[in-house]
Amino acid sequence: MQKFSWKIAIMTAVSAAGMLSGCSDSTPSESTIKRQLAQQYSDCKPLSMEGFEKANGYPQQDGSYVAEISYTLVLKPVDENIGTVRDYMAQREKLARSIQDNQEKRSALKTKLDGMMAECDRAAEVRRGNISGHTGSESDAIADLETQIASYRGRIEELKNRVAFFKNDAAYAARTNPAATARQSPDEPELADLRAKLSAANAALELVKQKGMDDGKRAREEEQASVDAKKSCTGEVDQIYRENYDLFNGDKNLIGLRNDVRRTVRDNFQRQCPHLAIGGVMAGILGADEDDMENYTKTLKRQISGRVRLIKSDNGWVIG
Repeated sequence: MQKFSWKIAIMTAVSAAGMLSGCSDSTPSESTIKRQLAQQYSDCKPLSMEGFEKANGYPQQDGSYVAEISYTLVLKPVDENIGTVRDYMAQREKLARSIQDNQEKRSALKTKLDGMMAECDRAAEVRRGNISGHTGSESDAIADLETQIASYRGRIEELKNRVAFFKNDAAYAARTNPAATARQSPDEPELADLRAKLSAANAALELVKQKGMDDGKRAREEEQASVDAKKSCTGEVDQIYRENYDLFNGDKNLIGLRNDVRRTVRDNFQRQCPHLAIGGVMAGILGADEDDMENYTKTLKRQISGRVRLIKSDNGWVIG
C-alpha cells in the first residue's frame, strides 16, 4: 500500500497557557492520541481509522508533545452513490456501444456534409466569377476617351483662333479691295471634323460611364447573391449537423456524463461530511483513480503517516 505524507490539521490553541494545568500524566497515551485523531472524522460517517500505531514521541520545551504516528484511513461508500454509479456504468456502456455502432453512419454523414460544403464553396466561386465580367474594363475605356476628348478640345481651340484670324484678315481685305474673292479658311474642314469627333467621343464617354454604373450594380448584386447562396447552403449543413449532434459528439457526451456523476457522488459524500473538505480527502485516497467512478462504490483505504502535536489542557491531552 502506497504511503504519502499527510498534514494533520492544526487547531489554534486560544490562551493555551491558561489551559495548561498540572495533570499527573507527563505524556499522552497511545489511546489518547488515537482518540483525538479519530475525533477529526467523528462527523463524517464514511471515514474511519484503523491500524493506529504510535512509532515514537517527543516532549517539547513548551510542554507540548509531538508523536510520530501511522494509521489507515478507511473511506466507505455512501449508499446513494452505489445506485448512482451503477446507473452511470449502464449509461456509459450504452453510450459507448452507440458510438461504436454508429461509426460507419457517422463517417458516411461526415463525407456527405464535407461534399455539401465543397459544393457551397464552388457555387459561391461561380457567382464571384461573374463579378469579374462586370468590372475592370470600363475604367480603361473612360481614361482613353477622356484623354482623347482633352486632345480634341485643345486642337479645336487652336483651330478656332486660326479661323478667327483668317476671317478678320478676309474682312479687312474685302473692305480695302471690294473686288477680292471671298475665301474659306483652310482650317475650317479640320475644325468641323474635330467638332464631330468631340461630340462622338462625349457620347461614347457617357455610354461607357453608364455601362460602368450598370456593371457595378450587377457586380454588387452578384456579390450579395454569392453571400446569400453560401449562407443558405451552409445553413442547411448546420441544420443537418444539429439534428445529428449526438452522432458527432458521443465522446463529449461521455465526458459530460462522467463529470455530472462525479459531482453527484461528491455532493453525496459532502452531505455525510459537512465539515470536511471531502475533495481533498478523496484526492488523497483515490489518487490517480479519482476519475474511476467504480471506486466510489468500494471501501477504499490509504496508509497515513506523519506527526501530530498535542498540548495538555484541563480536559487532558488534545491536538493543538
